[in-house]
Amino acid sequence: MLKHPHLDSVSKLNLKKDLFLDFEISMNVLKEGFYDIIVKSNEIIALALDGKEIGKFEESSDVTENKVTAFLSKGHHSLYLVYLQAIGAKGIEALYKPVEDKGSGNLIGVDTDSISFSGITQ
Repeated sequence: MLKHPHLDSVSKLNLKKDLFLDFEISMNVLKEGFYDIIVKSNEIIALALDGKEIGKFEESSDVTENKVTAFLSKGHHSLYLVYLQAIGAKGIEALYKPVEDKGSGNLIGVDTDSISFSGITQ
C-alpha cells in the first residue's frame, strides 16, 4: 500500500502509470483579503496554506472544479498542492482570485496587482 504524507493510504495505484505531483508555491500577497483558490481536476487533491490543510477533494471520473476560500494577509505565504493521477484523463489547473472578482481567476504563478509569485526570497 502506498502512503503519501498529505493523503490517506491509496491501495489501487499502478506504479507504472500513476503518480503524485507535489507543488510548493511561494507567493507574496500585495493586497490582503479573502481569495478563492480554485482547482480543476478529476483526481485527489490536497491543499495546504502556510502548513495548514485548507482543502481535500476526492477523485471523480469527470473533471470537477473545487474551490476553497481563505484569508490572505499581506506578505509571504506558502501554498502546497498535492495531485494524485491514478485514473482517467490527466490534468490539473489551479487558479486564484479575490472573492469579489466575478471573473474565472488567474493561473497560480501568474502575477497580478494582488499577488506576486516572482522575485520571492525566503
